[in-house]
Amino acid sequence: MQSTAYIYASRQNERRFSLNKLNVVLASFALWATLISGVALVLG
Repeated sequence: MQSTAYIYASRQNERRFSLNKLNVVLASFALWATLISGVALVLG
């Protein structure tokens, strides 16, 4: 019983970790987009 709970908990943590990775990727993508558009505005 305890091992099942442990496996379930570790799976939940895995899912949360992958969500965090996705958020990091999205955040860096948004940052780059903002940076590039800012440079384009300055140069344009």
